[in-house]
Amino acid sequence: MQAEENCFFRFATGNKNLMLRLARASQLLGSARRSIWLPAVQPLNEKEALPSVTVQEKQGKYFLVDAGSDPVSPWHDLPYRADTGQDAFTFVCEIPKNTKAKMEINKDQPHNPIVQDVKKGAPRFYHEAIPWNYGCIPQTHEDPRRPDHLTGIKGDNDPVDVVEIGDQPLAIGQSVHLKVLGALALLDEGETDWKIIAINRNDPRAADLRNVSDIPGIVDHIRTWFRDYKIPDGKPPNEFAFKGKPVLPAAAISVVDTAHEHWRKLFRGSQ
Repeated sequence: MQAEENCFFRFATGNKNLMLRLARASQLLGSARRSIWLPAVQPLNEKEALPSVTVQEKQGKYFLVDAGSDPVSPWHDLPYRADTGQDAFTFVCEIPKNTKAKMEINKDQPHNPIVQDVKKGAPRFYHEAIPWNYGCIPQTHEDPRRPDHLTGIKGDNDPVDVVEIGDQPLAIGQSVHLKVLGALALLDEGETDWKIIAINRNDPRAADLRNVSDIPGIVDHIRTWFRDYKIPDGKPPNEFAFKGKPVLPAAAISVVDTAHEHWRKLFRGSQ
């Protein structure tokens, strides 16, 4: 991996336009004090069919590769929306249902492998298994410099998170199309951290579910789980905007579409 990183930075150093784009992205995200790896060219497959990819595990890192064995970024290279004309979004699974390891897309490393989060040198685990598939929507970004258009509070500098409530556990790196049912606006240490509530479109229940009002018990469980999951670490319960009430699909979709525009600004270097 070190050789790959050195190769990338040698290429970037010799590419004036790329260096300017990276510098602008770094400035855009300066308040977060974290670098973000961007492909040399902005992907244009924003509403296309999911490409054929496989997941390769290397020393605890999960990489996506295409049919030609070329690397695929789960954050930048997968389309955020389906090409079917429906409001179907792409979901990338980071944490499979009923597991504890806190896996996430690494925003800094080339091609954004999915890795286990580390805190104080130790791999992180939830104190209890998460009861749903958990991951994100590619080509989205919750901007830390702009107030969210619904909560009025700046974003957490990550892709938009998804709680996928389908019956079947998904694998790390697996991608499926979602039916959006609503969302909860988690406020995590002063940042907006939306949790889109959705279901795999191939799940047998998907056709019968309209929105979060059809699953009040599941919404309560999601709210309680994300409110309390940091308490065993000695932290206070998390809070939610809108008094913890979920928003309906139209508002949730506007969250995703807005985050997609913020992702596009990473490449334009807009502020």
